[in-house]
Amino acid sequence: NYITIEDVEIIHANRMGILNDAGTNWMVDGITMTYCGGLTKEGGVLYIGGNNSTVQNSTITKNSGDGIYVYNCSGVTIDNNTVHTNDGLSGYNDDNIQFDNASTFTCSNNTVYQATEKGCVIATGGTGGTFEYNTISDCPYGLSIGASTAPQNNAVVRYNIFEDNGEYGAIKTGFSTGIDI
Repeated sequence: NYITIEDVEIIHANRMGILNDAGTNWMVDGITMTYCGGLTKEGGVLYIGGNNSTVQNSTITKNSGDGIYVYNCSGVTIDNNTVHTNDGLSGYNDDNIQFDNASTFTCSNNTVYQATEKGCVIATGGTGGTFEYNTISDCPYGLSIGASTAPQNNAVVRYNIFEDNGEYGAIKTGFSTGIDI
């Protein structure tokens, strides 16, 4: 708990670049991460089961797997990052930023672009979440909130820029309620 990872460059990690497994109050600040990930879905920064953690002021790019993956967490903040071109595992539908079963999180002030498989920013299976002041571009999906088997209820989407996205240019919602756009 209360771990800070700051001003570090991480290149070519075989699995994930940073894994927070159930830790709370982590801070990842000012890192550069490229070419992490390997034969499994892991890629960049993974938060699994921890709460009240932050990734900020970082560049996360060209990882095999999700760039930032937040699973089963609450109170996570993803702020002021550049996250792009995180893909590479055929069939995994890797995303630049993914919130999976996450609640009460904030995704703000990020520049997110170039996902080849699926989405720039994805959120499924949780409650709450605020997406604001992001620039999301050049992805098959811009922002995807919820899915048929995993809705993301009570999310807020405001003050974002969506540009040159494919099938779902700006926002795709699925089976979710209480979305404030």
